[in-house]
Amino acid sequence: MTAYILIDLLSVTDVDMFSAYPSLASAAVTRCGGRYLLPRDSSIEALEGNWKPHRIVVIEFPDTERAKNWWSSAEYAEARALHHAATISNIVLVDGTPG
Repeated sequence: MTAYILIDLLSVTDVDMFSAYPSLASAAVTRCGGRYLLPRDSSIEALEGNWKPHRIVVIEFPDTERAKNWWSSAEYAEARALHHAATISNIVLVDGTPG
């Protein structure tokens, strides 16, 4: 069943370092069978609560195994290191299997 990676990108702390991330990450997502679901410039409006994300990224994978394989893949390793070093963010895996 479908799985989703949700990235709450709170801030980019090093714009120059982060500039290489999108193309590296996109190539790795595609190679691992994933696809981005939201346009890059999606508007975000909090309807309830105090969550104030700057940017939300949603990546869909065919299943949880492929999402985890992407996360730990050699293809994504460089991009993941850049993301970790150049951003403040929260990243979660959501299993879309009906419960």
